[in-house]
Amino acid sequence: MKRALIIGFGSEIRGDDAFGPQIAYQLEDLVHPAIQVDTCQGLTPDIALTMSEMDLVIFIDCAVGHEPGVINHKEIHTSDDKSLSMVHFLSPESLMTWCGSLYGKLPEAHVFTVTGKCYEISDSLTDPVQQAVPRVIEQVLNLLDEHGLSNREVLSHA
Repeated sequence: MKRALIIGFGSEIRGDDAFGPQIAYQLEDLVHPAIQVDTCQGLTPDIALTMSEMDLVIFIDCAVGHEPGVINHKEIHTSDDKSLSMVHFLSPESLMTWCGSLYGKLPEAHVFTVTGKCYEISDSLTDPVQQAVPRVIEQVLNLLDEHGLSNREVLSHA
C-alpha cells in the first residue's frame, strides 16, 4: 500500500487559522488507519524526514486573501529558494526542498487552502470557512481515491 501523510496546520485559537487542524481531525475518522494524519501549529524542518518516507503528502491550511471561503488546491514542488536556513516555520514548498536535499526523495505533494476571514482569538471558524469544510474533505478523499488510498475499498474487504 502506498504511504500517505496529511498535515493540517494552523493555530487552533486564532479563528479561521484553525481550519487545517479541524479538517485533519475530521479526516482521521474517514481515512484508512494506515494514512498518517498530523496537526501542528506551523511547519518545521523535522517534518521533512516523515515526508521522505511517504508517497503522497497533503497539506491543509488557511490562507489570507480577499474573498473568505475560497478553496484553492494545487500540486506543489520544491521552493525556488534552495537555502536550507534554519527557521521556525516553513512553507510546504520549503519543506519539499528540505526533503529532497536532505533525504533524496520527493513525494507527490498537494496543498489545500481556504481563504480565511478572521484570525483573532476565537475557537470557531467563520461561516464562509465553515461552509468550505465538507468540500475540502471531499476533495482530499477524492485525491486519496485517485492514488488508490480509498478507505471505502479497504472497508469493503473487512
